[in-house]
Amino acid sequence: MGISSRLGALALSGAASSLALIIATVAPPSVVFAAEAAARPSTDPSLLSEVVVTAQKREENLQKVPLAITAYTAQLRDKTGLVSAQDQLNFTPGVTFQPPSSSDPDRITIRGIGRVTNQIGTDGGVAVYQDGFYVGSSTGLGGSTLGVDRIEVLRGPQGTLYGRNSIGGAVNVISRKPDSKFTADVRVTGNDYGGETVEGRISGPITDHIRASAWVSQNDQSRGYYHDVLPHTAPGAVPGQPLNLAGSVVNESLVSHQPQEGGTGHGWSSEFQLAFDAGSSFDGGIRFVALDQYSYPRDSTGVNGWGSNVALIVPNVFTGFAPQQNPGIYDHRAFYTNTPTKDHMSNDYQVIGHLNWHLSGIDVKYTGGYWQYTNHLDEDGDSTANIQFQTPVLFDPTGFFTQTSQNLIHYVFNDTQKSWSHEVTFASTGNGPLQWIGGVYYYNEAHEQTFAVPEVGEPHYDQLTDYLFTLNPAVAGLYASIEPNFYGLGPSGPINNPKELLYSYDARLKTQSEALFAQVDWRPTDHWHISLGARYSWDQKAGFERQFSITQIPLVNQDLAAILDAGLQATPLNQRIPGFQYFWPKYPGTNKYVEDFVFEGCQNPGSDGVVSDNPAVGPCPAHRNMKNNWSAPTGTFAVEWSPNRDTNVYGRYSRGYKSGGYNLGTLAPGAIVNEETIDAFEGGWKQNFGPTFQVNAAAFYYLYHGIQALNLTVVQDSPPIGVNELVNVPESRAFGVELETKWAPIDNLLLMFNYSYLDTQILKGAGYVDSSDPAGLQPGAKPFGPGLVDPVTNAVTQRQTLVGNQLPESPNHKISVNASYTWKFAPGDLTFSVTEDWHSSFYYTLFDNPNWRVPGGQETSLRLGWAAKDRRYEVIAQVSNLFNAEVPVSVNTLPPNQAYYHILGLEPPRVVTLELRAHF
Repeated sequence: MGISSRLGALALSGAASSLALIIATVAPPSVVFAAEAAARPSTDPSLLSEVVVTAQKREENLQKVPLAITAYTAQLRDKTGLVSAQDQLNFTPGVTFQPPSSSDPDRITIRGIGRVTNQIGTDGGVAVYQDGFYVGSSTGLGGSTLGVDRIEVLRGPQGTLYGRNSIGGAVNVISRKPDSKFTADVRVTGNDYGGETVEGRISGPITDHIRASAWVSQNDQSRGYYHDVLPHTAPGAVPGQPLNLAGSVVNESLVSHQPQEGGTGHGWSSEFQLAFDAGSSFDGGIRFVALDQYSYPRDSTGVNGWGSNVALIVPNVFTGFAPQQNPGIYDHRAFYTNTPTKDHMSNDYQVIGHLNWHLSGIDVKYTGGYWQYTNHLDEDGDSTANIQFQTPVLFDPTGFFTQTSQNLIHYVFNDTQKSWSHEVTFASTGNGPLQWIGGVYYYNEAHEQTFAVPEVGEPHYDQLTDYLFTLNPAVAGLYASIEPNFYGLGPSGPINNPKELLYSYDARLKTQSEALFAQVDWRPTDHWHISLGARYSWDQKAGFERQFSITQIPLVNQDLAAILDAGLQATPLNQRIPGFQYFWPKYPGTNKYVEDFVFEGCQNPGSDGVVSDNPAVGPCPAHRNMKNNWSAPTGTFAVEWSPNRDTNVYGRYSRGYKSGGYNLGTLAPGAIVNEETIDAFEGGWKQNFGPTFQVNAAAFYYLYHGIQALNLTVVQDSPPIGVNELVNVPESRAFGVELETKWAPIDNLLLMFNYSYLDTQILKGAGYVDSSDPAGLQPGAKPFGPGLVDPVTNAVTQRQTLVGNQLPESPNHKISVNASYTWKFAPGDLTFSVTEDWHSSFYYTLFDNPNWRVPGGQETSLRLGWAAKDRRYEVIAQVSNLFNAEVPVSVNTLPPNQAYYHILGLEPPRVVTLELRAHF
């Protein structure tokens, strides 16, 4: 038995013990004994009542759909405490969720299929829909039950009725519709991190045919889940002591102590809905959402030293940083920066409309929407609060080998998107054995991202030149002998750089998707159901990218040079300090020694469609346009057997597809990637054992073709040069089993137990380089062919095979348990709920390398709620992550030129929440 199997067995055993303990805890002894008696119908209709879903674009009983679905109704979320997106997706079998962060978009992975890249030109593998409108992100999953009625998680490719980017599955968020009677709700929530949320909703009829609702929420949080501290100077040192390390200068007044991370910030959200009808033949509705949110996220932190091996030729933002000054080494929720991360989501508007015509034997439905937003992110680019640092100086004849440089580097990221879609469906409404649905779909998106790395406070970056190479052939030759292929195409002229940028890119994407789809459902008898569906999708993407990049090379200690050169301003240039050059006369840097130079930072200029903005000056800045299209047939075939009303046994085959895409922003060679496809086989069993016990089980096998991923590809053997390219990994497979159970052994007690086993493996794929382990030395490395040796530095670059590696974000085991019990008293009801989640470890990338291993985690949460008899008032207390466990969600290891810096993302720590509700 393997280690993961033993862990799974131990977890199952522990979960069974925990379940018994939970029952004994929440129920009196008489209740425990009563559980052994014959099952009785529950008096609480929210326990095992029928759940209606629209997974197949019809209202159906969840138990009757031949598909693995997990649904979270508003009643279930309130009762169990599964209120956030993280809670719900943690509890769902086979699903892994990474919430959005300052550096990564959100990632939902279902059965090993999700998203490996962050590129603007690629898409996620799990489709997210808001009221039938594609949004592609987890927005709205954790919405309050005031505004969200139901969340459906569809596991497996949905290549017929959904299609777009649903190769791994789909998540439907269904909003709460306007009520037919007047209602009003007010909720106030606070937590022990200074968080406050106030929300209200009013709903009701305006006329006999028009209903409306309005919802508004305002939030504020003054403390974060991470803390900004002064660094440790040595093991055991106390945070907050003055830093006294060579090469580091700290000004405490510039150190940020502003709130950071995890919902910290302030903002507002609002929603307005209008529902209308014109008798029984026509109805519809419109939903408008607007929000504005400021946050200060710091959701990941470095957990190792920055290192002392400084690159001689190309100093980077980590240059000169002394070891052990990183507080994250000792406290994974500590960081150290002089620039607070600021994230502002603005101009966020969403409009979704529905129109329904009910004709004789057929329904015609239109669903359309528009969504736009602007997101601005500004964060510290060097991960320290050092405002200055010392860097090595090349060719300094005086023996002074350091140069003082400013260290106020920012990462500035802007993201703007506008998208709209239209869908028209035609569905049969008769009672015969043959039913059908078909339709057309159109989607259009305009998306732009800009990223910049300014070095604030270094005015010499305003004008940059490689003047040294132009006027001093001897020094240029020395550079060339050290790294003969490092500088690419040679010298360029001066470049205007008023924004003091070290690097920037502009990436723009226009996407257009169209599809035709149809599905036929035939029930030849009461016990058999056959489904056949097909879809054809066309996707076209047009991309544009522009890049600007420089590398700082301190050539001389300016202060020392000024002293040595004092009084010699009239001395001819060739009699000054040997080996160094001044900027030319009339240049803005006149009488300054050359300190920096700009070389071609653009990948592959002059080929792969890359065009220099100004060839007379140099190859960078440069830009490129790309345009491509993809298409594919997808579909499904399912057979369902229902021997009685409580049993559903099914088998299905599904074909999934995700369009190709681009690696936009870096001007990398080979920037276009092909589509992904999947062949999925699934068998399932849904069973109700009377009204008190429900079991849903599924087993599946996937063949996954062309997973889109970034790879550090070697483009030159001698010396080795690698660039990040977007590639397709040829073939992978995944199989597993999933179990969901609900049991109401007695009145008012609900027990839920979910388990999933997932085994993934890459079957084909060789010649890949691990950016965190380019030499292939880490445990788990699988060398492929001979290593490439740099003749100058002797550095080894080792290609690897991926065969046998796991798919990213795919833990072998997941276990979730929830128990809730309601005590009924004359004044009202008291409900207690406890949730336990556990998952085994997984890898964050395609490499089974300890640098990418995300440890397993376990989390316990409690919820206690009191509701008045008439439900007009409620008080709810909740403790999330009761034992303050450190539960990682991501691990990222930076490449060698950034000292293999290890970044860890964590779920929130223990948070205590109190909520007051009033309903009128």
